[in-house]
Amino acid sequence: MLTSISWLQYLQALAILIAGYYSVVILLYYRIELLAILQRIKSGKSVQEPDGPRKEVLGKIAVDHNDHSLNSEELEFSQEDLNQPIEENL
Repeated sequence: MLTSISWLQYLQALAILIAGYYSVVILLYYRIELLAILQRIKSGKSVQEPDGPRKEVLGKIAVDHNDHSLNSEELEFSQEDLNQPIEENL
């Protein structure tokens, strides 16, 4: 059944499909950046990062001055039997 196509034809078709897939993904997810690059090329400016505010993923680092750490001697553990079901511990 697969003897009618060669390995070369198979690999060429696979390469075309993969290139098409990644082209669509790039156009969908990076179209704003691509348009900004094309506009800069047309205007003669050097290609840099697109203008606009950058979104911070995690936010700025803030120090919590109320936070403190405990020594191992300051830790307290329960003396209850851990083998009992949870309902009985309530």
